[in-house]
Amino acid sequence: RLLLFLITLSLLLFAPWKSSLKIPAVFISEQYSKIYAPYPAQIKRILVKNDDKVKKGQSLIEFYSPNLEDQINSTRTKLELIKTKINRLSDSAGNMDQYITYQQRLLSTKSELNGLLKIQKKMILKSPIEGTIKELDSLSTGIWVNNRNELFGIVKYGTGMVKGFVKEDQIERFKLNNTATFIPNDGIHEKINLISKTLDFSAISALPYLSLSSRYNGPIAVRDDTDEEYEDRPQTAYYAADFRLASNTNIEFELPGYVHIDGYRYSPFIKLFKNIFSLLIRESGF
Repeated sequence: RLLLFLITLSLLLFAPWKSSLKIPAVFISEQYSKIYAPYPAQIKRILVKNDDKVKKGQSLIEFYSPNLEDQINSTRTKLELIKTKINRLSDSAGNMDQYITYQQRLLSTKSELNGLLKIQKKMILKSPIEGTIKELDSLSTGIWVNNRNELFGIVKYGTGMVKGFVKEDQIERFKLNNTATFIPNDGIHEKINLISKTLDFSAISALPYLSLSSRYNGPIAVRDDTDEEYEDRPQTAYYAADFRLASNTNIEFELPGYVHIDGYRYSPFIKLFKNIFSLLIRESGF
C-alpha cells in the first residue's frame, strides 16, 4: 500500500497533467473604420443615418469650409501673379536668377493648390469600406467639426479577430493552429470559436487595448509610471497572439474577455522546482 501511495503521489506531483491556458484577450473588428472630417469644416448635409448599411465609395457627409475656399482662391491669385511676373521678365542673362526663383515659386504654389483641390474633393466624404454606420447620433447639419476627432464608425459584422496576450511562462505551452474559445466579459454575447494563428515572440512594450489594463480594472497589471514613454507598459512580459474566428459573431467594436485554449501538458510542481532552482542559480552568481 505504501508503494502504491508513493507511486500515486509521484504521478500527481511530477506527471504532466495540466494543459489549459486562460489568456486575457480582446475582440477587435478587422473591418471597423474610424471616420474623420478631411478638414476643419461645417456639416452641410448628412446623407446617411445610424445603422444604415453602406457600400464602399458611397457618399456619407457633405462638408463646407469658407476657410478652405478662401485658401484656394488666394492660392490661385498668387499663382496667376507669379505667372505674370515670369512673363514680364526678359530673356537677358541678368534676369536669370529671378527667373529661376519665380519658377521655383511657381512649382511650389502649383503643388499647394493641387493639395487644396484634393482636400476640396474630399469634402464629400465617401465610405472606405462596406459596412454599417455606428455612433452617428451626435452629428447634425450646421455644426462645425475638426479633422482630429472621430465623427463615427463603420463596422462590418461577422468579420474580425481576437488578440490575446500570453504570459512569458505560457509561451512553451502555447499551440499554434489549435482550437480555442473566446468568452466575452460582458455576459451578453455568446462564446466564439477560434483557431490560434500566430504568436509574436517579441514582448509588447505597451498594452494597446486599455480595456485589458489594470488602470481600467482589466486583468493585465501595468506600470504606474507617469512618464509617457512607459505608460501602459505591462509589469511582466506579455506576448501578442492572433486568433482567427471559426464562427460568426455580431459583436460590435472592441470587447474584452478571455481565450481558453488547450496547450502542451506540464506539471505545476516541476515548474515550481525549476523556478526555485533558477532563482538559486541567479542568487549564487553562477
